[in-house]
Amino acid sequence: MFLDVDAAPFLAFEMLSLRRAGMDVTVAGSREIPRALLSGEFADLAAYEVVLPWFGREALAAGLHYAATRPLRTLGALTAAIAAYVTEPAHLAKLLGTLGWTLAAARWAERHGIEHLHANWAHLPASSAWIASRLTGLPFSFSGHAGRDLFRTTALLGRKVREARFVVVCNRAAGDQLAAHGGRESAVKIRVCHHGVDLERFRPRPAPTGELVLSVGNLDPAKGFDLMLHATALLRRQRPGLRYRIVGEGPERGRLEALIGALGVAEAVTLAGALRGDALVEAYRQASVFVVPSRLLSNGGRDGLPNVLLEAMASGVPAVGSSVAAIPEAIEHERTGLLVPPEDPRALAAAIGRLLDDRTLAERLTRAARERVLTDFDRRRNVARYCSLFSSSEKSPG
Repeated sequence: MFLDVDAAPFLAFEMLSLRRAGMDVTVAGSREIPRALLSGEFADLAAYEVVLPWFGREALAAGLHYAATRPLRTLGALTAAIAAYVTEPAHLAKLLGTLGWTLAAARWAERHGIEHLHANWAHLPASSAWIASRLTGLPFSFSGHAGRDLFRTTALLGRKVREARFVVVCNRAAGDQLAAHGGRESAVKIRVCHHGVDLERFRPRPAPTGELVLSVGNLDPAKGFDLMLHATALLRRQRPGLRYRIVGEGPERGRLEALIGALGVAEAVTLAGALRGDALVEAYRQASVFVVPSRLLSNGGRDGLPNVLLEAMASGVPAVGSSVAAIPEAIEHERTGLLVPPEDPRALAAAIGRLLDDRTLAERLTRAARERVLTDFDRRRNVARYCSLFSSSEKSPG
C-alpha cells in the first residue's frame, strides 16, 4: 500500500508499472488524486485508491483499537516519533496533525490484508509508514527525492532508513544524504532508481532557428528562475531577438512577474503556465537552449535531479545547469552540457551565449547527452529495477 501519494506524474507511472507487473497495489491518501491526472494512461489509478480523512470516525476507531490491543507498542511508536520531531516545531505540528490519518491507514491496511507499506516521500509520509509498521508489524519502505523531503527536515530519518526493508532514491545525492543518517550498515539497502524518460516520446529534433531559451519547473525559489531573468537582461544587450520561456506554475509567479517588469524584459519573457503531454514535447522542440538555474536555499531546499532536464537532453536540446544538488549527475561539464556556479547570472548568460554561437559545440553536447539518457535514464529500465525491489521484498522474511 502506498501512503500519502501526491499528484506527481512520475509517481503515478511507477504505481501503474507495479500493477502491470502483477502486484496488487492500493494507493492511500488524505484526498482524492486530482481528476486532472486521471486521464490517458493514468485513468486506472482511481480504481485502486482509498481516501482516508485526517480526522473522523476512522481515525478515532483506529486509535481506540490500538490503545486497547497494543498499548505499549502504540505508546512507544508515538512517543519515539514525537521525541524525534521535538527539535523541529513546525514539522512536529504537521506530524501531530497527521497522526489520526496514520492510525486510520494502519488499521485499514491490517483489515484488508496489506502485506507491505511504502511511502513516496522521506519526510512525513515515511514517518507515517514507520509508525504504521511499528503498530502492525508490516514491513515498510520509502522513497527519497530532494530538498522537499530530505534536507528541510531530518527528524526520524536515520531510524527510518535503518528499519525500512529498502529505500529508493532517484539520484545519488539523495542516497548520500540518507546513508549519512542511516549509517554504513544501512547503505546496502539504499537503491538508486531514476524516474527516467520515455525515450519514444522525447526524441531528438532538427535544431530550431531563432534564439529561444527554455526552463521548465514549479515556480519556487529553489528553481532559480529569477537568476535566469537577470541573465536574460544581460543577453538582450547583444541579442535583442533572444526570448526566454518559463513553463510551470507556483507561488513565485507574482515575484517573477514583478522582476520581469523591473528588468524591462517583458517583451522577451513568457510565463507559459503548466504544460503536459504533447504541448510539453512541442516546447522542447522549439527551444534552442534548456536552462536549469537551480540554487540551494538557506532552509535546505534544493532540486534533486529534475526530470525536465532529462527530457530536454533526450529531446536534443543543449543544456546549461547550476553545479548544485544532483544536476551534475546528468550534466557532465563540456561533455553532456555546460555547468555554471549557482547564483551567477553572468555565468548563465555566458554559457547560453556560447551554445547559441557555437553550433558545433551544441551538437556535440546534445549527442553525448542523448547517449547519457539512453544509458542511465531509460524509464523502462529504471522502472523494471524499481519493480524488482518490491518483488524481492515479497520473497524476503519480515
